[in-house]
Amino acid sequence: MLRCLEKLPENRFQSMDEFLGALVGLSLYEPRRTSGGLLDFLLGGREDSLGDSETWIPPKETLVPPPPGVRRSDRRHLARSRRRHVGQRQKRILTAVGVIIALGVIGVVLGLTLSRPAAAPDLLGLTLDQAKDVAAESGYRVEVERQVVAIDATAGVVTVQDPTAGAVTGENTIMVVVTREPTSVKIARLMDVDPEGDGEENPDLLPALIDGKTDTAWSTEVYKSSDFNGIKQGVGVAFDLDRPATVMRIVSSGDRWRGLLLAVDESGGDLKEIAALGGSTDMTVELPRPVRSGRIWITKLDKTENGAFQVGIFELAFYQ
Repeated sequence: MLRCLEKLPENRFQSMDEFLGALVGLSLYEPRRTSGGLLDFLLGGREDSLGDSETWIPPKETLVPPPPGVRRSDRRHLARSRRRHVGQRQKRILTAVGVIIALGVIGVVLGLTLSRPAAAPDLLGLTLDQAKDVAAESGYRVEVERQVVAIDATAGVVTVQDPTAGAVTGENTIMVVVTREPTSVKIARLMDVDPEGDGEENPDLLPALIDGKTDTAWSTEVYKSSDFNGIKQGVGVAFDLDRPATVMRIVSSGDRWRGLLLAVDESGGDLKEIAALGGSTDMTVELPRPVRSGRIWITKLDKTENGAFQVGIFELAFYQ
């Protein structure tokens, strides 16, 4: 290349054949065999090679001797070694790139698999501590949304969970409702209510509602039909509590009677329905709002074993 840049023209290559011959002498160029002359071959759509021909020797007049001390065979061997080294390096680079791409794909797949949320475990019936341990095994944490009074049941037990067991969501938190021990609220006053009759409905039996005994009860009078013989809309018991309650329990003699829990609206003093009663002999009602005064209002009587119609209540209790 330095010869191409010589200042004096006579010191430069005088023809293309001379230049190509120098390249062949340095093993930097090897033209393929052709039927015509070298220059005709080069000008007529030749195919170059960096070593495809092992036996062909270019015309002597095109060869330029190598620099002093360097044999042509050494140059040829060096060029071939360089090409092999470059090829091996390219293979190593391609192999490394392939490994990196494969590892990246594996990482993405593992990331998607490991980041996919597991189905929510079943926590119902477990204590809060047990629920937290079980949830943690599936990658969830537990938060208590609220507590409900548990009457005659174990406190600290999960009764509701969201999401439900088996559900798969993008969230990792399970909200639970947990039972708690009740705090009893004292009934300060009881009064029988019969506004459309004689004004009384077995007032002497009222103490049986709060005596804590299961074999004593307050009951309505006996009627010949479930609708009070058609002469009244209902009867009941009014109550006042010493402080607001959020839960009520009522134990009755039968489950075919129907009624309402009415609470005093403190803003206006009127009675408003807040819960339906009946359909069970042992009902625990979670009140929608704290109640301090109200009424158990019976609208349909139960049929007794002797064919009469009556409702008996063994226990009435309030909690918070």
